[in-house]
Amino acid sequence: MNDELDRMLAGLATVPTPGRLANMDGLVLSRLSIEAVEARAGARIGAGAAVGALVMGLIFSSALSAPSPGASLSAFGSSAALAPSTLLEGGR
Repeated sequence: MNDELDRMLAGLATVPTPGRLANMDGLVLSRLSIEAVEARAGARIGAGAAVGALVMGLIFSSALSAPSPGASLSAFGSSAALAPSTLLEGGR
């Protein structure tokens, strides 16, 4: 069995390389370089989107965190009489 395989491989070694396979190394390497360029472009787009999201978050959070002039929240304010703990007592 091994002798037959060795003979087949030796016969394959004498066959000239097909033309399509002769320049395959260059094609593979050029394709890898193209994919590397595309990957870098995708990383730049992703980084830009992340920075944009952070900037938008900061802008909207600062706009929403400004206190409204009429809203006053206090634990001991006038709305404390409507708290569930006082309403559940039922006048005890």
